Amino acid sequence: MTPTPNPVSTVVNPLIDNATMPPVTPASPSFTDQLQGWGTVAAAVLALAIAVAGWIITSAQRKADQTEANRQREEDRADADRRLLEERADADRRLLEERAAADQRLLQERQAADERLQRQLDAQRARDQRDFLIDQLQALIRLFAEYLTEKRMAPYMARFNAQLLVIPDRYASLLRRYTGIAEQRLSAEEANERLRELTRNRNGHQTPPQQIPVEWIYREIADNINELLSEKESRDG
Repeated sequence: MTPTPNPVSTVVNPLIDNATMPPVTPASPSFTDQLQGWGTVAAAVLALAIAVAGWIITSAQRKADQTEANRQREEDRADADRRLLEERADADRRLLEERAAADQRLLQERQAADERLQRQLDAQRARDQRDFLIDQLQALIRLFAEYLTEKRMAPYMARFNAQLLVIPDRYASLLRRYTGIAEQRLSAEEANERLRELTRNRNGHQTPPQQIPVEWIYREIADNINELLSEKESRDG
């Protein structure tokens, strides 16, 4: 069997009554404790104020730095845009100058080419004219030789006239006077002066047209041809 525990008896001291006991009053903090408390609060407030001030200063500095960075970026962008505009303007100016110089060179080259072509045309025209005059003078010699074989002027006047019209007046002057066909382009004074030069004999006297020696006529035409050939050689050389 399980043994039965003995009952526990509670002894109450009749002299002690909780209801009649006075309440315990806590002790008041001392002045030192109060100073320490207020110091702790002040330190906390000061630390908070310092933190807030630091945050404000940091935010202001960060904002100022951001503003300065934005301003610097704007200045850099503006400077880059300005340099780009200057480079474009300088490139456009150089392009215009190069184009103007190229146009000027092209114009000069065209002018030089035109001048060369004109000189070549003039030289060719002069050569053709000299060759034509030489051919006409040679034909005139042959015609004059034919006339001398027949001694009749009338059948040859039209041919002499046609032949001499295409030859400048300073050529075959003696033949013109011999045949009576006057110069077409020289004045009377110029023609007479040339005739005096060509018909002056060794004694300084003038020879009448009717008495002009035939060899003088041949010699003048030969001199005309030699003059034209000399001009041709000098120009071609």
